[in-house]
Amino acid sequence: MKNFLKKFFEKTISLFFPTKCINCQREGSFLCQDCLVLITLFENNFCPICNSPKISFPGEFCFSCKKLFSLDGLLFATSYSEPIVKKAFSYFKYPPFIKNLADPLSFLIISQLKLKTNKFKNFLVSFVPITQKKRKFRGFNQSEEIAKRVSKALGLPVFSLLEKTKETRPQMELQREERRKNIEGVFSLIESRKKLVKGAKVLLIDDIFTTGATLNEAARVLKEGGAKKVFGVVIAREF
Repeated sequence: MKNFLKKFFEKTISLFFPTKCINCQREGSFLCQDCLVLITLFENNFCPICNSPKISFPGEFCFSCKKLFSLDGLLFATSYSEPIVKKAFSYFKYPPFIKNLADPLSFLIISQLKLKTNKFKNFLVSFVPITQKKRKFRGFNQSEEIAKRVSKALGLPVFSLLEKTKETRPQMELQREERRKNIEGVFSLIESRKKLVKGAKVLLIDDIFTTGATLNEAARVLKEGGAKKVFGVVIAREF
């Protein structure tokens, strides 16, 4: 029955949402190359939190911001205010849940990460988890899909290290302090992965960075579990 419903849902999506670029409607892909190159990319040469130029490596936090985060840094490809990016995420994270948009969206950050391969050669890749309930509803975890593509492109192993233990309100609906409280204590290490986390350096993947509450809470749990370094990687940063 589940397979029947899955196939029915996939056929329904292909009927009402054929493979056309979400921006220009050209057939062939959900986000064509011509539209992809219209997206402005960032070089991450400043602290991703306060924009200070006093950093030694792209994406690293400055001395002051390091004190405020469990994350060691953040790399992002573009701004969430980019119209094409915002539209792509509206189809990726919300109905009709177009899973294949993970390919062009991941390409945006992979193109930057490949220039920094030597920096991350001893890292492993993981991702921010979602609850089983949300996964069943959406059909996939968008951060995991991005992580799989980053892992393959960089030749790094990918592991599910964390689990989300309870449902939370959507972060996009909340103010800064509410977001922190909303996500506090909802992640835990997967029991079978605890040995893997100790001493590990992790590229932690999420989709969008706004206040950083979600990524930072996930990084805090990994650090408490013994992770040596946790570097956040997202497609878009909301300013």
